[in-house]
Amino acid sequence: FLDDAKFEPLLDRFERLDMPLYLHPAPPSAALREVLYSGLAPGVAARLATGAWGWHAEAGLHVLRMLATGVFDRHPALKLIVGHCGEMLPFMLARIDAMLRVDSMARAPSEYFRRNIWVTTSGLFSIPPVMCTVQVLGVDRVLFSVDYPFGANSDGRALLDTLPLSPDDKAKIAGGNAERVLGLKRPPGPEPAE
Repeated sequence: FLDDAKFEPLLDRFERLDMPLYLHPAPPSAALREVLYSGLAPGVAARLATGAWGWHAEAGLHVLRMLATGVFDRHPALKLIVGHCGEMLPFMLARIDAMLRVDSMARAPSEYFRRNIWVTTSGLFSIPPVMCTVQVLGVDRVLFSVDYPFGANSDGRALLDTLPLSPDDKAKIAGGNAERVLGLKRPPGPEPAE
């Protein structure tokens, strides 16, 4: 976990470079697979442990560990990008605010999200989770992303085309927010066609 002291130099470097760190899920350890997924058919266990649930729950827990152990208090300018509409955290953020009040945190969890964390749309290509994320975190915290090879790029594009948001807010999600958080500059010339 990135809250381990051995990662302090890495977090410090990301903070000093003013570049975001992208936290992406990975398959669970053998010990976790044994505890949570033993006794299931191999195909079911594999899917539950990864894209159907486990990746997202574990990546969300990773973010909460970073909050609860004071990572963002020690590194107040650290930027973190989390995929899959925030790994279920926006849906639970009010509950997390109410229940995760610990002395190691100077702020409520939602405050760290507003200051340090951005999320991508990767892999969640239906309107309700994306709109939940936009409503909870604000449109400026959401970045468009596909999830190849786990999801079709065309599904990601279809989501972007059908989001019930203003053209300005869609433009933020489609690329404006990424330009800002990644420090990208558009090349000179005409605006790209929609």
